[in-house]
Order: sequence, then C-alpha cells, then structure tokens
Amino acid sequence: MNYSIACMFIRYSGGGIYVQSPRLVSRKATLEEGVCLYRNVKIQAGVHIGSNTYINDGSVVASGDIGKYCSIGYNVQIGMYEHPIDFVTTSERIYHACDDGNPCKEYKEIRRPPHIGNDVWIGSNAIIMQGVNVGDGAVIGASAVVTHNVKPYEIVAGIPAKTLRFRFDEKIIEKLLEISWWDKSNEWISKYKNLFYDPKILIERLEFDNKEL
Repeated sequence: MNYSIACMFIRYSGGGIYVQSPRLVSRKATLEEGVCLYRNVKIQAGVHIGSNTYINDGSVVASGDIGKYCSIGYNVQIGMYEHPIDFVTTSERIYHACDDGNPCKEYKEIRRPPHIGNDVWIGSNAIIMQGVNVGDGAVIGASAVVTHNVKPYEIVAGIPAKTLRFRFDEKIIEKLLEISWWDKSNEWISKYKNLFYDPKILIERLEFDNKEL
C-alpha cells in the first residue's frame, strides 16, 4: 500500500503506511506496517499503533497503545486529556497559568494511557478513557463510553459501557488467545484466512495440521 511522503518523518517498523492528513500525526508517534489513518485523524506524541490497524475520519488518539488489525470507526476518542477534579477549578486557564514566582502544582493531563489489544473493533463516536485495558478481540459499540477494562472477546456498549455478551464461549476464546493469529506471518494468515469465518473449523484444522508435523 502506498504511503504519504510526509510519513517518512514518522518512525515506523516497515513500509506500507497510509496517512491522509499527515500534519495531524506527531513525528513522535509510532506506526507499524499496514496502518491506515484516514482524513483528519489526529495522533499525538508517544502513541503506538500496531500493524494493519485502520482508523477512520475524525478520530483522535491522545495517548495509548493500539494493537494489530484493529478496526476503529469515525470520530472515536482514545486516551484523551483529563482535567483535575480535586483542584479548586478544572479550568486549564488557571492551573496552566500561574503567576511568576508562584509555580503551579504540576498536573499531568496524560497519566494513564490506555491499552487496546489486537483485532479490536471500536464503533464510531466511542470514547475510551485513560487507564482502560481493552482485551484482544473485543468489540466496543458505537457511542459507548468505556471507563473500565474490557475482557478479550467481550462485547460492550452504552454510557457507561456495560457487558452485552462474549463473542464466543470460554473454550473458543482460550484457544484463539493461544493461537494469537495477529502475531503470525503473512504466509500463515494467507494459508488459513479462508477458515476465519468459523473459529471451530479453524481450531480443528490447526490441531490436525499440528498432529501431521
């Protein structure tokens, strides 16, 4: 996949990066091979995005680590800046603007960058708060506000986000996490991706192939 010349200023582990609005992507962000950032996506310094993840128009990632093969919708906000709620005021006009000779108490607006696992689908307009850990294979419903950890392959939605169900039963989830297909080579994925429509069939085929080795 072609990538913008401006992306050459960004650290990356391979080629094939596509960025529609490079001026909104910090040079101190890390994008792996196959990342696609569509129009008006803003990525702040220190953010890491794993290979083959795409982020749709208007989304903002202020902090955090995002895994591989994630699908992120429109106008999603991840790890946004937080204001102090135990100060007299929550206004940055005050706590960032102390008078000379009277230094402000230091307040870090980014203190707990979130972690988003691999193969996570985040619906449009969702908000992922700081300090949240989203497990591999999870699904975040559109417009959800995620304030707590999400387990692998869990589906959550709502404000605040609550569990709807899990995508698969416990044994299937355990096997998929053991396989961790997102860490496999391109050759492995090409060989088995036609079986991804049914996790049971994929698992059975892998068990058969492993016995043949």
